[in-house]
Amino acid sequence: MIKVLVHGSNGKMGGHVLEAISKNESCELFCGVDKMSSGNENYPYYSDFDSIKDKPDVIIDFGKAAKACGIGERGLSGKILSPIYGPYIRYCFIMS
Repeated sequence: MIKVLVHGSNGKMGGHVLEAISKNESCELFCGVDKMSSGNENYPYYSDFDSIKDKPDVIIDFGKAAKACGIGERGLSGKILSPIYGPYIRYCFIMS
């Protein structure tokens, strides 16, 4: 199983990602991270990355920080993303 962390889990796109993960037999939701709690999280939820004790296999980022950094809008190398996600993830795969 691929353990997936969803950053921006309580946003509109985050909700779609959570739904897709729940339908994929090879993935499991590791946790969601979002500054704003919906109050209805039925999964491990954190308001910041530093509260997470273990590491996921993959981070799917639909948080505002990703948009501010241009992630998904222009090709960023692993060297640029490494300082952002390095402490929080086991493996880093960049697709653009």
